[in-house]
Amino acid sequence: MANYEPSKPTQAVTSRHVDALARTVLTSLRSYPSTEMRSRLSQAAHDLASLTVMPGEFDTDAVMDDLRQRRLSHADLMDFCIPEAAFLIGQGWTDDRLPFWQVSLAGARLYQLAKRISTEWNGASGYDARMAVLLVMCEESTHVLGPALLADQLRRAGCSVSSVTAGRDTQLAQVINQSAFDLVIFTCSSLDVLETVAHLVQQTREETCLVPPMVLGGPVMDYAENIREVTGVDLVTKDIKKALSLCARPMTDHMELKVAE
Repeated sequence: MANYEPSKPTQAVTSRHVDALARTVLTSLRSYPSTEMRSRLSQAAHDLASLTVMPGEFDTDAVMDDLRQRRLSHADLMDFCIPEAAFLIGQGWTDDRLPFWQVSLAGARLYQLAKRISTEWNGASGYDARMAVLLVMCEESTHVLGPALLADQLRRAGCSVSSVTAGRDTQLAQVINQSAFDLVIFTCSSLDVLETVAHLVQQTREETCLVPPMVLGGPVMDYAENIREVTGVDLVTKDIKKALSLCARPMTDHMELKVAE
């Protein structure tokens, strides 16, 4: 990968996105009662951060084997280890210890690992989806790891999840009309996408036969105000349970989710 160094404005935006990802997705270690468990989770996250920033080949199979041997659950990996590794990498960026290309490489590898873990779990779980959720990522969006972790948490909550990357020209209302979605979630990483979201929300309200509840979340919440008024969504939140509470259908009783992007 080329040693591309972005301009200072891009560096600042990227730094905010990495920091916001960690703040909004990371599950607190305090939620785990065991000191031994806290130690194992923290060590796994540190090792994962170190592996993903290293140049050369990234052996996903070997990493997965190592994580399995540590007796960590799917939820441990997706709700703590991967987000914590992203946080540590972000700290390396903000402290000028890691160049942009290594942060980008590590982000891509963590995304690859998250998709792998999610696919394996979904294939083995055999759950019955109670709610259909449409996850909307705007074309200007720069984050992919957060939405992958969010989609995984939604599926563990008993939802079927469809994803779409949308721009101002996207006929989102047509997508919604073609399927029976119980909830639409916009995940936003920057202020740049709010105008697009506002356009898509208005289009959906005007052209959709049955308008589902619309929720907005993501790193943009950490540096923007009045988002609900600006975009026209029904709810702005980082809490999956609050988002799903807008649905007409009941949530699962065994939700293990705390905070998500």
